[in-house]
This record gives sequence, structure tokens and C-alpha cells, in this order.
Amino acid sequence: MDHDKGFCDVVIYCIAFHGIHINRNLLLLLCILYSWMYWTDWGVTPGRIERAGMDGSHREILVNTNLKWPNGLTLDMVQRRIYWVDAKLNSISSCNFDGTSRRLILQSPEALAHPFSITTFEDYVYWTDWTNETIFKANKFTGKEVTPLLPPNTVCMKQASLFSFLFRSCSPLLCIIPFFSI
Repeated sequence: MDHDKGFCDVVIYCIAFHGIHINRNLLLLLCILYSWMYWTDWGVTPGRIERAGMDGSHREILVNTNLKWPNGLTLDMVQRRIYWVDAKLNSISSCNFDGTSRRLILQSPEALAHPFSITTFEDYVYWTDWTNETIFKANKFTGKEVTPLLPPNTVCMKQASLFSFLFRSCSPLLCIIPFFSI
């Protein structure tokens, strides 16, 4: 954790929730600085995004309207916002860490045909898409400047994940290149 810069480590785990029923949890994000864990559940109708304290207390649904298949989820530590992709609604949306101030960033059947994984870095949001088999980026504030970063059909999407890491000490080059785990 880098207290001087106000960032916290975001750790991604797949774990069992003891005593909490989740139908189809795709991922879990832990924010150690704020002591929250966030997750998606699209095995219910409508889909939802939830959070709870690290000890499982204070569980609450943050988003459960206009949500179908929230496949990917990421935390923007600078803006203190949650971003997600919805594969059924072909969209990217965001809200504050507490679920308020929800915004639709982008809706596009072409660029978001089947989004899977998402991350943010500086002014952009990056996502993988199963149908296009590539990685896209767009301005995270306006949804404009949609750009494929690779030609179509170049990324195997069977287990593709897209992450952005904040390194404690690294060269500027390492900090600006998102890490892709395929």
C-alpha cells in the first residue's frame, strides 16, 4: 500500500463466500485501503454488483437496475469509481464506490459485442471482447475515442483477463503498459 500517494493495492481473487449465496460470481476485487470487497453476480435477474466489508459485514447491493451480465469489474482508485462491462447490454458503466452517481460511459453493439474483462488507466478504459477477439480502449469520461488496440481475431478469449497494476516502484514505462494475462 502506498499511503503517500493515496493508492491501495487491488487484489483479484476467486474465493468461496462462506454463508453468502452467490449464483454466478465472476470475480472479486479487494480494496485493502478502504476495507471493501466488490463482486459481480449475473446468475440472478437482474444482475447485480455488490460489496461488503472484508469480514463479510455490511453487505449491500450497489447496482441492480439496467444490469444483465456484468462480466468484468475494475476499481479506479484515482477517481474512486467502479467500472464494469455488461455483455448482454453491450455497455460500459461506472458509479462511485458506494453505488451513487451511476453513468453510462459507452453502449456499442460493435465495440462491445461481448465484453469480458475491463481495466482503467489515466483517462481511458480498456476492455477485451470475445466476439471481436481483441482489446479496445475509450475515454473513460466521455466514451469517445473508441479504438481497437489490436487487429480483430488476435486475442484468444477462452481465459483472457485484463488488469492494470499500480507498481510501488517502477519505471514510467512499466506503469503505462497495462498487464495482459491470457
